[in-house]
Amino acid sequence: MSDKLSIVIVDDNEIDLMIGERLLSRVDQSIALTKFNHSTEMLNWLQREDENSFTTNTIFLVDIYMPIFNGYYVAEQITQVFDAFDKKAIIYLVSATIEISDNRKLMLNSRVEGYIGKPVTVSLFKELIKKHG
Repeated sequence: MSDKLSIVIVDDNEIDLMIGERLLSRVDQSIALTKFNHSTEMLNWLQREDENSFTTNTIFLVDIYMPIFNGYYVAEQITQVFDAFDKKAIIYLVSATIEISDNRKLMLNSRVEGYIGKPVTVSLFKELIKKHG
């Protein structure tokens, strides 16, 4: 892939995936979007890819509360792969609700930029692109 910005959305809610895709297309159709509705699918994809598969800046929007593997585990796996490839992964954990204990977990992974509340918005995508693009 090129050095352009790409976005990966991991969410077990199909509607949230559709909303994210639609909103991003309204902001910038040139940004590569990859989406997964199961954490296991995303982790399998991540393990199959090689160093050249990822852009220099890849933003991951990872739902915190998913079955099988939660967002914290997924973020850790992303970090390990990107560290091995010496690439920059930008991870945001996403949820409609967050517990106080989750705030502490956000700080455990240096690649996690922060928390995003659902629903995502056009202005959020604009802000992410401006900050990381």
